[in-house]
Amino acid sequence: MVESYHPILTTKTKQRNGNMKTVQQMETEAIIAMGEKLATYEAEIARLTKRVTELETVIANQRAMINELQ
Repeated sequence: MVESYHPILTTKTKQRNGNMKTVQQMETEAIIAMGEKLATYEAEIARLTKRVTELETVIANQRAMINELQ
C-alpha cells in the first residue's frame, strides 16, 4: 500500500523505495545538490574564462602581425 501525504499538511513524504524522508531532509538534499551544481558551473566558468583569455591573446598577436604587414 502506498501512502500519500499532502506536502503542505505533513512533514513526511513516501519515497518510491518506501523510505520516509522529512521535508527538511529533502530540502537539505536539494540544497546540497544545488551547491554541487554551483561548484560545477563555477569550474566551467573558470575554464571558459581561461579559454577567452587565450583567444584574446591569439587575436592580439594576429592584429599585431596584420599591422606589421600593412
